[in-house]
Amino acid sequence: MLNLSALQETARRLAAKLNETLGPNEFSIVLGGNCAILIGISDAFAARDISVGLIFFDGPADFHSKETSPTGETADCELEFLTGRGSEEITALFEKCPLISDENIIVYGLREPDLIAESNLQVYTKEQMVQIGITQSAKEGLSHLVTSELPLWLHFDVDVIDPSLVPVLIPTSNGLTFEQTQDFLFQLLCTGSFFGMSIACYYPKLNTTGEAGRLM
Repeated sequence: MLNLSALQETARRLAAKLNETLGPNEFSIVLGGNCAILIGISDAFAARDISVGLIFFDGPADFHSKETSPTGETADCELEFLTGRGSEEITALFEKCPLISDENIIVYGLREPDLIAESNLQVYTKEQMVQIGITQSAKEGLSHLVTSELPLWLHFDVDVIDPSLVPVLIPTSNGLTFEQTQDFLFQLLCTGSFFGMSIACYYPKLNTTGEAGRLM
């Protein structure tokens, strides 16, 4: 994988910074350039010995292996790594392994499932979300995690939204609308079960009119 030493240092710094804000009455927000920020975030949980439930809301599954990654970047693979899969050169960087168990992760919005079908993760593709209903699909997944009584973290990659609405580096067609995305996020966050969220892959320089940023 590319830039492993930089990844390790960035994850270490992010984990240390997040540890300063984590608390029972706090809501933390982490902004990042890509989804590899989840490694540092999850390391912060591990350092405190906190088990969490993760809602992963993204267009691609980010479940490639080192061998199948089209770019060699960790952002193709972080969900695979977080669940303890992948090469030892990666998982050895973590505070513990796996950082998050399969049964504590629910994935929403996928248009590119990668290799995730080979896992035990619960997945709602974009098509399934629309077919079931945005609100109902959120309720179904939450019912599983809320029953576990784990604190919940939300990871939101803006490329789950259709690229005609939000410009992204690697566009994939047929994403969610702003309204669908808003309905989904509202359904999750109004539960009060989340203690933080991460937001990745919004690039202001690509949004030349500023309209996408305003709507987000």
